[in-house]
Amino acid sequence: FSLQIFKSSSSESLFKMVRVQSSMGRGKLKAGFALLTNYAFYLVHNDGQEGKYATEVYYPYRVWDHLEISLNWQTVTIICKTEMSRKTLVVGNEPVCRNLVKTMIRAAQAAGVPTPRIDAHDSDRLRSLENCIEGVDSLAVEDQVDNFSVLRYSLVHWEQLDGQESQTLFVTSRSIVKEGPIHFKVTMLGVSYWSEAYAVLKNGSFFLYNQEGDEVPKLFLQLWGTHCGGCRRLNTADRPNCFEVKSTEESLTLSAEDPEGVALWLQAICEVVAGTSSSAPAQCIQCSLVVTSNKLYAYQEDFWGGPLHLLSACDVSEVTTVYVDDDVRSYCTVAFGLTFESGSWLLCFENEYELGKFEEALSSAWRDLFQVPLTFAQIGEGPARERARDAVGLVQGRFNRSDSITRGRSYS
Repeated sequence: FSLQIFKSSSSESLFKMVRVQSSMGRGKLKAGFALLTNYAFYLVHNDGQEGKYATEVYYPYRVWDHLEISLNWQTVTIICKTEMSRKTLVVGNEPVCRNLVKTMIRAAQAAGVPTPRIDAHDSDRLRSLENCIEGVDSLAVEDQVDNFSVLRYSLVHWEQLDGQESQTLFVTSRSIVKEGPIHFKVTMLGVSYWSEAYAVLKNGSFFLYNQEGDEVPKLFLQLWGTHCGGCRRLNTADRPNCFEVKSTEESLTLSAEDPEGVALWLQAICEVVAGTSSSAPAQCIQCSLVVTSNKLYAYQEDFWGGPLHLLSACDVSEVTTVYVDDDVRSYCTVAFGLTFESGSWLLCFENEYELGKFEEALSSAWRDLFQVPLTFAQIGEGPARERARDAVGLVQGRFNRSDSITRGRSYS
């Protein structure tokens, strides 16, 4: 990193690195890394080339004024002494965010600058949420908003499963278009090598797993719609039967067993991009989720102080069952009654802790309304569970997709 990123001093050294996200506006987030050195804070992200990084933010500790912590420690915003300079780090994981803030304070203290003030929560964003709800919820009354109380605020990936079919948790099966062993080229910190993997083309995306049967991919590319930048054969000196697949975010160099294998992969990828295969893309949206005493709200925010955009809302009383998967404890499906036209919600969280906090808040609101426990049930084998686990794989693999540092390894 010192050759590409560090700016403060020749003696600058890395203190801590944490993976985070930053806002790109309109609810879109970019994966990157928060770097804390003995001089400054950096926010870096992959610039589209293997092993190459661009600095999005550079703040020496001496320019820090204070830190703003969102509700339930989902984000932390660095506010500099110049009010025009501020950056929100989107974490979506309370324990990790708490640890990050402690590390930021220790790093600033070690640099010999005054300890930055900590604001317990971002009151401006809470007021924006109140105004958003007041403006779009026709059922809200003044005293409800005036006594607005958030039981849980979470950053999630959300998908609305529409129609009557969602009442029985049935969704259209996303069949696998093609799968098989493959080699892919890895470039990490300027060094390139080939690695074995198991490739699966489904749901409008190209997945790479460590081995057949794995549930979480080590990286993936989205190919449906405008996400694909093309595919082509390659003639490389170090390995035969190579081809390249490009998305709007990065490219992969792959190697099949023989020329026929290359042709079959390229044909399958072209079918997915053209929309002629039976594989349908996932529709999970990054958004914020709020649980109040009587409502659930899913909305998008840009973390730049702009307006919030409500995606959907429902009464807690409409919730009938929360379906969970004990083997993958980072998602759930919330089923609603027949009077709620939007079907069910698929919610993907950062980890089991965040899911558990949501379940706790929703259970508390339900119990206060009906004086009985909320029903939790297991998602059985079938298309619904397969679809949900695919969505979790996409969420967990987003850092692997955008940064070669994390490919094929666990990093927190």
